[in-house]
Amino acid sequence: MAASGTAAAWATLSAGGAEPGKGGGVGPDLAERGVHRTLTQFAAAMWNKAPAMLEAMKGRGVPVPRLTAEEMADIVADLYAVQYFAVPGDRQRGARLAAEKGCLGCHVVQGPDGKAPVDLAQVKGLDSPAAVVAALWNHSFIGAPPADRPKPRWAEFRADEMADLVAFLRSLS
Repeated sequence: MAASGTAAAWATLSAGGAEPGKGGGVGPDLAERGVHRTLTQFAAAMWNKAPAMLEAMKGRGVPVPRLTAEEMADIVADLYAVQYFAVPGDRQRGARLAAEKGCLGCHVVQGPDGKAPVDLAQVKGLDSPAAVVAALWNHSFIGAPPADRPKPRWAEFRADEMADLVAFLRSLS
């Protein structure tokens, strides 16, 4: 989260010192993985929890944070990074897309010789959506295919398809 004192105080109170993923019960649980809210739904949750948060802050001697637009932008950026606002992709649809979009024309999944980077199951470090997106970005600038393979058609993905592809790739590591 943002490093400022007010944003840190709000984040601490929201988490309430609880076990990660459990929330503090005072503010909105920022680690809820089964709930996917829009930005305005998140704003409504914050608004609706404000009276309980105010009482809890007073009871704990925590100053009420006054967030600047920049601090809230930092909080929202962090929430986007952990996909708080996103509906997760489906790995099975992602596997079908990898075949349909031509990815498996060059790559295999758990092939007999398991040669990386050709074998997608051998790729390491795809433990977060950001890591997968970085790997895809870097992969988009690779050179021409070997002479014995034709140049594949450039696949395009809708946002929901990319979420499915990311879920599939993450499931392999």
